[in-house]
Amino acid sequence: MDAIEFLKVDHAHVRDLVGRMMATNVEQLDLRHQLFELLRQEFEIHTQIEEHLLYPVIERQGSHEQEQVRDSVEEHQELRDRLAQLAKIDLSDSSWKQSLIEFNEVLEHHLSDEEEDLFPRARREIGSELEQMGGRMYQEKGERLREYSLR
Repeated sequence: MDAIEFLKVDHAHVRDLVGRMMATNVEQLDLRHQLFELLRQEFEIHTQIEEHLLYPVIERQGSHEQEQVRDSVEEHQELRDRLAQLAKIDLSDSSWKQSLIEFNEVLEHHLSDEEEDLFPRARREIGSELEQMGGRMYQEKGERLREYSLR
């Protein structure tokens, strides 16, 4: 699996987690909490992998790509901040679900930008490296998941 396919699978997983959380109700707080913690873990690992492995290669392609990468890194930070805000809200509070909806709107915008613009550009410009990079991403994700399980 090449790097773009790997990241798209991760995107689908994050979308699924958010969708499953949105489908929960206040009687399912344990499930909501488990899904939220899994989302935070998966999102953090995903963004670290993109920022560590994919973005530096894209940035080498030129100034437009550098700007795109800066925007993506800023969006990652905004999403991290929103997750931190969500973590401070009681899961049974009605504002929690509204905050999740707002998080999802920003998330979808970010994922769409990557999938519709950044990833196709990466495929065109660094295509030969994507297969090997996908293997490194898979390995790094496994290592980071093991680190989380030891916490």
